[in-house]
Amino acid sequence: MGSTLVFFMRQCFERKRYDQVLRMGDTVLSAYPSTPARPDALRYYADALVELGQYDSAVVVYDQYIATSRSKADRATATYHIGQIYAEKFNDCEQALVLFDSSITAYGRGSGALQAQRQIPFCHLRLGKLEAAARAWRTMKSGRAY
Repeated sequence: MGSTLVFFMRQCFERKRYDQVLRMGDTVLSAYPSTPARPDALRYYADALVELGQYDSAVVVYDQYIATSRSKADRATATYHIGQIYAEKFNDCEQALVLFDSSITAYGRGSGALQAQRQIPFCHLRLGKLEAAARAWRTMKSGRAY
């Protein structure tokens, strides 16, 4: 139940109708609290919040998504997205590094963990830690895990 509504949320997101994603998300999340489609609804909801510049709320929803998702790859991606919010929107690269590391070590699968690994050197550069950035790039170049 609710999967058709989540599909509508996806269509609205693809059409950049983020306000509609939030309206439908409110409906889905309140009317179907235990539907198997809930994690997908949370993901679209959080992504729409990011697009609308509501970063604090997006972090809260991503945390809910991490708590309800069964897939390690999905949890890694959500953790990566939270790290991106901290790095790019809150300008807190220290916290972003912690989140990127969590995405890699705690979940270690999927594109989220790979994207997190790619962002680590940039955070070190922004913090002025040139040696740490160089180490991170060498680690990636060698093909080893972070």
